[in-house]
Amino acid sequence: MQLWFARGSEVSIRQQLVTQIVLGILGDELAPGQRLPSTRELARRFHLHPNTVSAGYRQLARDRWVENRRGSGVFVRANKPETALSSGLALDQLIAGLFRAARKQGVSLPVLRSRLRQCLELQPPDHFLLVESDEELRRIVAAEMQQAVNLPVMRCGLEDCQTALDGSIPVALPLGKLSNTMDASRQPRSHY
Repeated sequence: MQLWFARGSEVSIRQQLVTQIVLGILGDELAPGQRLPSTRELARRFHLHPNTVSAGYRQLARDRWVENRRGSGVFVRANKPETALSSGLALDQLIAGLFRAARKQGVSLPVLRSRLRQCLELQPPDHFLLVESDEELRRIVAAEMQQAVNLPVMRCGLEDCQTALDGSIPVALPLGKLSNTMDASRQPRSHY
């Protein structure tokens, strides 16, 4: 199992260690009975204070994720604790899955951080915006859309759409049979 530590994080190094090991156990990266690296080995490999690693291992033992075997080391327990996943831990498990998938794809941590920052800075869409020049068609289609989707459906004409796009999922009707039929039905027919 690969561990990552963010030194400038608000989350303590000890808690980062504990969370990653728990997620490794839940994600089956750490098998029951598997020996964890020694305190000294982890401290040396990641330039951590040995007391930080020891405190993390003690917390994991208290929470019944691992067991200390005197003279042999720290091992993943055969049975996972019978505590339900808290929503925070479930979210951590999803995030850990993202990091594992990124590692498998060869994505570096700085690249992943950068992309996550970009995604988090974007305003997520909170409504659909139907852009249609025909007001009557716009009203009918918006009403039908609202029955099919959970987000609110707003509507606008082509001239108003620039200011209404923020935070929306824009939807435009294709130029095709529907538009041509509507246009043709409005025009007077000439007889030859």
